[in-house]
This record gives sequence, C-alpha cells and structure tokens, in this order.
Amino acid sequence: MRFIFVRHGKTHFNEINLTQGWCDSPLSKVGIRQVENISKQLEQYQIDKAYTSPLGRAVQTANIILSKKGIEPIYEERFKEVNFGILEGISTELVRKLNIESPDWLEDLDMDYRPYEGEDIHDVISKHHEAL
Repeated sequence: MRFIFVRHGKTHFNEINLTQGWCDSPLSKVGIRQVENISKQLEQYQIDKAYTSPLGRAVQTANIILSKKGIEPIYEERFKEVNFGILEGISTELVRKLNIESPDWLEDLDMDYRPYEGEDIHDVISKHHEAL
C-alpha cells in the first residue's frame, strides 16, 4: 500500500496574503497550473481511493488530479486544515506581527496558541491521525 499526499495549489487568499484555514478561497490561476503539473507527475500511479478535505480548494485540487483516473474523491472532515478562528481571513502580516509562540509559527508549526474559536496545531495533528 502506498500513500500519496498532495497539498492544494495556490489560492486567491495566498496571493493576497490572507490567513485561511477553514475559510475557503478557490485556487488561483497559478494554483490550477501547479495542480495540473502535479497531476501529470501522478499519471504513472494507479490510484484506487482518494480522500480530501471538503474545503473547495482541496476538492478542486482532487478533481483535477482524479479527472483522468475515473474515481471520485471521498470527503473527510478531519482532513481540514487548522481552524484559525477569529484570525481567519485577516492579513497574514498582521498575524505574524502578533508574534504568537515563535516569529515563524505558520511555517515551523510551533503553534501552541489557540485562537478564539479556533484550533491549535495539536488538534490538527490529532484529527489527521484519527482519519488516517
């Protein structure tokens, strides 16, 4: 058994530097090209099942990759990204200025901080582990 993990392509929120976890932003033109490139790289692999977060950007990514495979993705709520709570949709620069835990907490996953109505990284790891 082989697992292949693919992250969604670049989104409109990524391009304008807005924080997104559970809020959704579709793939940008660049993101679509990124996923099309990954899809070409995966052509040689047989894919029997595919699981995806139900967020639009993940579904869009899965659909592009699976379009030539003849299978439908299985939606798994526990594969959603971190819920940033009240930080969703605000400038990533402002979030960085909050300097929560470490200056690069979005990159190094050193996130013990739980935003109001959100999750910390340990919640995300736990739910992903359960789903796997």
